[in-house]
Amino acid sequence: MSGAVETGNKLLVNTGLMSFHGAPRDRFSRLRRSIYKDDNQFLVEPGLDWEAGDELFFAPTNHQWEHGEYRTITAVDDITGIVTVDSPFEWYHFGQEESTGAEFNGLDMRGEVRLLTRNVKIVGAATNDKWGGNILTMDRMEFDGTFRIATTQFDNVEVSGCSQENTYHAAVRFESTG
Repeated sequence: MSGAVETGNKLLVNTGLMSFHGAPRDRFSRLRRSIYKDDNQFLVEPGLDWEAGDELFFAPTNHQWEHGEYRTITAVDDITGIVTVDSPFEWYHFGQEESTGAEFNGLDMRGEVRLLTRNVKIVGAATNDKWGGNILTMDRMEFDGTFRIATTQFDNVEVSGCSQENTYHAAVRFESTG
């Protein structure tokens, strides 16, 4: 590398085509009833492909932006949509059987639940050492004058343990690209 792009360590560099494709999953649902502090179960739509061991994120449903929560599924009832998680919730998350769109100019106010687990994983650091890996995509001019245009494609991919604290190294970076 020419030194024009700061690279750091734990780096996956792409100067051509990099394409990762995982299995499609049901990535999202809305809460069908509210979650209260100390609950360890919640209700979403039935028939999702979620399973024990999957990681979830619960978006905040109030003005406290820090009230989002991460949980791991321990059990799923595919028929009812009742999901049990590994630890009780700390915060309230609004849910309702039907969309609130008719009441709020088309806006569905029910809490969002996001599936984070994927079968293709890029893991930068297994420990919390604050110096994870990063994925860098950059165009490049070769010594013979050939110009390489870089493309990175992720579809249903999980990136964890990446980015680097106190640097500009995000988990996924695009530098010197057109």
